[in-house]
Amino acid sequence: NTSVLLVEKDEGLRQLLVYILQEDYQVMTVGNIIEAWRYLFSGKCLPNVLIIDLDVSHQKAVELVEQIKANGILKAIPIIMLCTEQKPSIPISKKIDAILFKPFDPDHLRKKIVELISENIEE
Repeated sequence: NTSVLLVEKDEGLRQLLVYILQEDYQVMTVGNIIEAWRYLFSGKCLPNVLIIDLDVSHQKAVELVEQIKANGILKAIPIIMLCTEQKPSIPISKKIDAILFKPFDPDHLRKKIVELISENIEE
């Protein structure tokens, strides 16, 4: 079963994203970076894709991505970053697999997830 871990502090947007994705994916949600860190490093079932809203906590999101990409097991998980800025100042952009700007088209998000999962399988 293909799974997505969604890191989103805004309850309304979190529910909307779950609604958009739940038909095709098992969606796990956390409300902040610390919960995401605990989930990912707990040894639980790892997600096939990680979606992080940069607005959750910019600096902590940067740190989380750095830790994921430095971890032998987690580094293969594709990361989609959601953000409001059209030109985000993300020093880790080379470590992020996709950036979607809000507001985004739900179909574009779905296509991006499919694309990243299929790329990951091919590698």
